[in-house]
Amino acid sequence: MGVIEEQHAYYERLLSLQFMASEQIKHGVTKGTLRENFIKEWFQTVLPSYEALEGILSKGSWQSTQGDFIKLRPNSIQLNKIYQVEDCLIFMEIKSNATRKHFEYLNTIATELKRKNDEILVGIFCYTTSSSKKTIFKNFGIYYDKTIDAFNNHNIELDLFPEIDYCFSLNVDKKNYINPKAYFLNREKGKETKVLLLFLKVNTELL
Repeated sequence: MGVIEEQHAYYERLLSLQFMASEQIKHGVTKGTLRENFIKEWFQTVLPSYEALEGILSKGSWQSTQGDFIKLRPNSIQLNKIYQVEDCLIFMEIKSNATRKHFEYLNTIATELKRKNDEILVGIFCYTTSSSKKTIFKNFGIYYDKTIDAFNNHNIELDLFPEIDYCFSLNVDKKNYINPKAYFLNREKGKETKVLLLFLKVNTELL
């Protein structure tokens, strides 16, 4: 394992350990808030210029749902956690355990957001998912081909969540949480990768 790969593994283990450390907290809202804050603080530590916000997007009388992680254009107006939808570059949900309902809901939100701003990227960052990696990819229109031991190219006709641009899952296994098998489903690249920092790199390059 090279230096870069070791750094990737370090960050993935750090996030996985935080997930397990907060798992004993019984109050769901408190646990979720701690995890969201940790993710945002971690982003800003790794990328100091990457201000991670939360709040609501607005246009006229319309307002979005609460966004867990929002990235704005430079010099955007910020007022009491309400931002102009035209200024938003990234709108991301943070989930402990992403379920199909979470993806369906986010796809609906993404559809509305993109009507207001067709340049916005909408995605999800989760510690784990209720479905397997292969099922997640299948729902995104990317099937696993056993004959070639790889995922096929994206098929838009089979895509259940066409408005979600990316999904990063730490893919934590509670029985072996020190070695999470993270993956990044990125529509921009048409493939997935296990490299955590590529997720960061892709999102900053698209600003």
